[in-house]
Amino acid sequence: SSRITGANIILNADADLQVTGIQQNNFRINSPFNAGLELKMEDSDSGIFFRKGSLSVEGFRFNISGFISNDKFLDLNLSAVDIDLSKIRKYLPEKYSTSLSDYDLSGNLQVNCQVTGSISSITYPHLELSCKLSKGGIIYPATGMTIRNTSFTGFYSNGSFNRAETSFVTIKDIKAVFGSADYSGHLTIRNFKTPVTEL
Repeated sequence: SSRITGANIILNADADLQVTGIQQNNFRINSPFNAGLELKMEDSDSGIFFRKGSLSVEGFRFNISGFISNDKFLDLNLSAVDIDLSKIRKYLPEKYSTSLSDYDLSGNLQVNCQVTGSISSITYPHLELSCKLSKGGIIYPATGMTIRNTSFTGFYSNGSFNRAETSFVTIKDIKAVFGSADYSGHLTIRNFKTPVTEL
């Protein structure tokens, strides 16, 4: 449904989707899936406001809110909660899902992402992404290897210049049980063009 208020157009949409595949440059997902879409947006003279938006895929719910201006300035918030890692593997690009095909993954993941700044062929917006894993585990049936009770919090940013050179990722409060031993630690990787790792 839609309505016009002054110079603004308000759109409300609910839809059931059948997605046959996704491709963006070298990123490709070939597995078809069903999805539900709920969207409330407002088109004004200054740009598009996402008042409420969500995409549901097999129980996963991805939310979006924010603004995209007419001159391509972005101010968006994206989030997802209770992502079941045991189900998400088939939605990964083939080069990743193939590498993980021999492993059984489990755990619940929460993700929040903020996208701010201008976007063009030569400029990139600023990205900040935080995540939290709980009740995680990895099983490699071929050898019987089991890692359980895995948890961590993570943070990614493309840095002050919004480029690979200033990007970094930090994973802290890492906890896991391997065999009868408990492990903990943290990891930071800086400069994605020439990576530097801190443990």
